[in-house]
Amino acid sequence: MESDLGLEWRDNSGYTDVELYSDGTHRSFVPEIDTEWMISGHAVVLAGGHRVNFFANGQLESCVLAAKATIDVFGASVVLGADTTLAFYASGAVRSFTLGSQSSWIPWVSRTWKYRGTAYEDGTTLELSEDGTVTSAERRSR
Repeated sequence: MESDLGLEWRDNSGYTDVELYSDGTHRSFVPEIDTEWMISGHAVVLAGGHRVNFFANGQLESCVLAAKATIDVFGASVVLGADTTLAFYASGAVRSFTLGSQSSWIPWVSRTWKYRGTAYEDGTTLELSEDGTVTSAERRSR
């Protein structure tokens, strides 16, 4: 930002492009560097340089993850991929995510994620309804 004196001003909070709703709550911001954040009690790392969006009720709407993370999705623990978008409904329910690699040092353990009776491979982007039903599952090509 430029001040009235022509000087460049920088927000020292570590966020840029901060947008607010009329009531002063955050609509969105862009972290300058990868930033630790808590989602449903799990630590995740938001990717620096990518917009983080909020609903008017203060609930997280979407973010880009900088690193692989694990969160709970409708009671099931899921590993999320790095450099992927995580999206939510205004209620806080998870709307979409991309599965990260389900690595295991035990060779016979499945590397897929099972959800409501269906197995999904890493790299699959799942879209969920607000009640947790899978509405779309697309696997990116390798």
